[in-house]
Amino acid sequence: MTKSFKYKAFISYSHQDKKWGDWLHKNLENFRIPKGLVGKETKNETVPKRLFPIFRDREELPTSHELGKVIGQALRDSSHLVVICSPRSAKSQWVNQEIKEFKRLGKSDNILCLIVDGEPNATDSPGMEEEECFPEATRYEIGQNGELIDKRTEPIAADAREGKDGKRNALLKLIAGLINVGFDDLKQRDLARKQKRMAIFSGALMTLVAIMAGLTFWALDQQREAQRQQKIAVKAKDIAEEARITAIEQKQKAEKSEEEAIKAQQEAEWESYVNHIALADAKIKEGDISIAENILWDAWNKKREYCNWEWGRLMMTANQSLLTITHHRVGVGYAESAMFSPNGNEILVAGWLGRIKIYSAKNGKVLKNFSGHSGKVYKAVYSSDGSKIISTGEDATIRIWDVKTQKELHRINLSIQKPRSITDISFTQNGKSFAASKIDGTIEIWEVGNWKLSRQLDFRPLRIFSFDFSPDGKTLASSHNQGTVCLTDLTTGITKQHKKHHGEVGIAKFSPDGEKILSFDTNKVTKVWFHHSLKEMLIVATHEDLISTATFSPDGKTIATASKDNTTKLWNAKTGYHRKSIKGHPLPLTGSDFHPDGKRILTSSNDGKVKIWPVNDVENTNIICRQKSVNSFDISPDSKKLLVVSGYEVKFWDIKSRKELPVRIVNSGTIETAFFSPDGTMVISTSDDNSSIIWNAQTGKRIRTLSGHSDLVNFAAFSPNGKLIVSASTDHTAKIWDVKTGSEIKSLEHSSSVLNASFDSESTQLVTVLKDQPALVWDWRNERVISNLGIHHNAIFADKNHILCTKKYNKKAQIRHTETGKVKFELSGHNSAIRSAFYSSDGKRIVTTSQDDTIKIWDAKSGQELLSLTLDKGRPKFAKFSPFGHSIIFIKDKGQKMDDEICIWEAYKWKHTPSIHIFKRQRYAEWLKANPYSLEQN
Repeated sequence: MTKSFKYKAFISYSHQDKKWGDWLHKNLENFRIPKGLVGKETKNETVPKRLFPIFRDREELPTSHELGKVIGQALRDSSHLVVICSPRSAKSQWVNQEIKEFKRLGKSDNILCLIVDGEPNATDSPGMEEEECFPEATRYEIGQNGELIDKRTEPIAADAREGKDGKRNALLKLIAGLINVGFDDLKQRDLARKQKRMAIFSGALMTLVAIMAGLTFWALDQQREAQRQQKIAVKAKDIAEEARITAIEQKQKAEKSEEEAIKAQQEAEWESYVNHIALADAKIKEGDISIAENILWDAWNKKREYCNWEWGRLMMTANQSLLTITHHRVGVGYAESAMFSPNGNEILVAGWLGRIKIYSAKNGKVLKNFSGHSGKVYKAVYSSDGSKIISTGEDATIRIWDVKTQKELHRINLSIQKPRSITDISFTQNGKSFAASKIDGTIEIWEVGNWKLSRQLDFRPLRIFSFDFSPDGKTLASSHNQGTVCLTDLTTGITKQHKKHHGEVGIAKFSPDGEKILSFDTNKVTKVWFHHSLKEMLIVATHEDLISTATFSPDGKTIATASKDNTTKLWNAKTGYHRKSIKGHPLPLTGSDFHPDGKRILTSSNDGKVKIWPVNDVENTNIICRQKSVNSFDISPDSKKLLVVSGYEVKFWDIKSRKELPVRIVNSGTIETAFFSPDGTMVISTSDDNSSIIWNAQTGKRIRTLSGHSDLVNFAAFSPNGKLIVSASTDHTAKIWDVKTGSEIKSLEHSSSVLNASFDSESTQLVTVLKDQPALVWDWRNERVISNLGIHHNAIFADKNHILCTKKYNKKAQIRHTETGKVKFELSGHNSAIRSAFYSSDGKRIVTTSQDDTIKIWDAKSGQELLSLTLDKGRPKFAKFSPFGHSIIFIKDKGQKMDDEICIWEAYKWKHTPSIHIFKRQRYAEWLKANPYSLEQN
């Protein structure tokens, strides 16, 4: 009996081919099968009337953390799989995974392809690889183990490109495949149906012509009647004028409705964006990097400037690799070993199928290829001068290669024909000899040039796993079973055994200065101990699975451990402090290696890829200036200038060039606060002489003094319209001043010292914050209190209806309603007290600083945390968005003995090219520019 499926077909495509997905989904579900074919018995089923429903990937998915389960179930419930083929889908890990899953279900014969771009089987033609449109999973059969095998298969495809089948014929071919009928039969019946419709249309058209003729005669008659009614129409002028006014009102209403619709659409888009960001952040924390990247690309919209902040940051967090090199396709083979060249410009990679290649460390391009080994290559290593390579593999040979000519210089065939006959290989420090450790527990040392065996070290009955020469070449450290590390004096030939571990020792490696030795065992314990005293200085339980390799950084200050738990971890070599975890490979790691500059590290994996990572997290924060005891700062409305308040002075800085401007404001008393006017031409400051002063922002000269308070003025600021100034004083008053004349307009009496005050966006309401008393919202013109907000140490308007409030020593901020003072929601996420909170100019975001050393960005509508920046050295005093919202400027408190740093955290400058590969290449190019490396300098 034929199996019944929930879906007629599952459409798989790259998100970049969304338009084709829309077109195909719509046309398949709307296509009506010709009546002559409906009910016809085919090989697998009875031909239905409609192809419904069709499952469309990424369109019918709920917002869920269980994306894999939803897609897997949909594939099982689908009769056929239709793959939209293009160079984008060919490179899509998501599309390839869906095809493989469908084939694993035993439905390989039910896969149909629709070619929309690129060339089929282009990978068979050198230089055309980027044009390949068929995903790899369509071109190879699947084996019994559920993975692709080398046996090729020819996909069933319809070609929608111009000059090929065209869109209509391609659609009919797909439908013919879905209902198991011949294409010609379906096309002829479809053509007959079109001809029948055309005949009906022609008849209707003739009828319409007759009707139009009648209407024409009727219109002529009406024209004559209209002429007779002309005099009557003149009398109706007043009615027409009234109708005109009504039409204008209706137009205004329509325009208002359109504005509201646009606003609602923007809010919906923002809400969708926030949800995508939250889901992607959750997936990153769970380690589902691939899913997180796909979610972020679904959220991408080049028209949204707000994507720059959270989207760019999370995309970097999802996968911080600077460069990815694919040495083998997934499922074909592993990258068994990888290392930087001595000059750091190249990467040597060895793996399955006898592949040894040298890649550019700058762009990942293949520079050299070494062919000779049969089967897997376990390891390939440079000589110290980078002129030669030594390699070994499962063909039980050791080969030495000339890097420049790519020719094999010498080969040693081993008598031991067992897996892993050679456990480790290496050149000596001077490059005049090379050594190989054998599975039988011996190390042989050979001379380069005459290729003679010069020495043999025997450690039997111990087995040997790895060895390393000391930097001075006098000592050889080797790792063995039974927890043993051996140190051999190469001058005297004396070997001493040391019990350093409880399990088999995987590696014994010298530090760059030769003073320490790094080792790890099968119990996942890593140790650092002194070479001469053998005293252990560091013990770290590093990973959840077996460790693959471990190495020192070039300066010896950092240790990198790579594990089969898919993670590389960086540790302080002196204290054991865990600096960083790198997780970007889906399969176990085979190795890691530091770049000579110590700023990069590479990892190799069973996924066949080699990736380069920054040792230190890439942060897009920069210092604008350093100043002792900064009281406050403000940003000019054009986002170009920064004013900094310190002591008796206000200094100005150019934000872009990070240079101090020649203008200064100097006062006789200590300046507490200073802010730009909305047009940027003036500055208002407060000082300890009970006054506020208006200054010229271009010259630094005093314009006028606002005198009237009887005690210290704590705060003063311009209204959003620039016509008013509010000042808050310890004399229990908040005063409103006219900017133009400097005259006092209102004085609002309070029961306690007024700490600060803020106008709403329309300058009609005012919120005042009191010492140890509830903050108040005022209708200041009528001197009427609107609401009581409770005790806070800061409060500012978000808009006319909401106020952002923070309390002293409290780690939560609140959004309160203006009219009622009630809490709408809280910003909860800081681990210590919040020090400042400000809105972005568009009102979409809130930025907060805390004593937990973090700066957080929040969604101002829901209170959801969007992004967090942790400062490693220093504590953020307070932070503000620039008026244009492209950066955040904050003060970093470095401690009493050090100057404060005023820093800028910029949104990621993303070029509007929706490609993850271009994204990574761009980021790596920017990283290299910011981190130049020269061998001569090192």
